Amino acid sequence: NGGEADSGGFRVDLFVDPNAEPSAPQRGDARQIMGNLRPGDVASVTLGAACGGRCVVYVLVDAADVVYEWDEGDNLYGPDAAR
Repeated sequence: NGGEADSGGFRVDLFVDPNAEPSAPQRGDARQIMGNLRPGDVASVTLGAACGGRCVVYVLVDAADVVYEWDEGDNLYGPDAAR
């Protein structure tokens, strides 16, 4: 949490070969519910979903768009290649 306030709970979603770049409030192929993060806290997430060979993946933090943020533009990672 790079902010100045607690995050509250939020969801992290993994998208495998989506038709378009994902955005909140879409649901991914795999997801994990996260608890509160205090300012400066860091958390790790392990997500997996079926990938038939090579695929493109994205990870979207706060996929349900419940955390108030000044910058919503830093919640998406990807595209990245995976197997």
